[in-house]
Amino acid sequence: MIADKWVVSRSAALLLLIECAATIPAAPMASAAPGNAQITVLYDAFGKTSAMQKDWGYAALVEYGGKRILFDTGNNPEILAQNAKAKGVALTLTASQK
Repeated sequence: MIADKWVVSRSAALLLLIECAATIPAAPMASAAPGNAQITVLYDAFGKTSAMQKDWGYAALVEYGGKRILFDTGNNPEILAQNAKAKGVALTLTASQK
């Protein structure tokens, strides 16, 4: 009997959470112009692009509001540099980051 009440309570809580999440408007995605974000994957073990060398790890360049942040957990800096070149991404600091 207690287990049935627990399941009902959890189900009700889940439905309430879903209903609340459905009312929150989604933010639109756009290009890397000021105020917009762009994420470029540079290092991945499962990517589809044949020009990209694959290896265990992950790296992405996040560009937002004129800033660039490199999130890198990759294993090999040479692969990161090669993949950045293949994607046409220059891994340099912007003027505001110097």
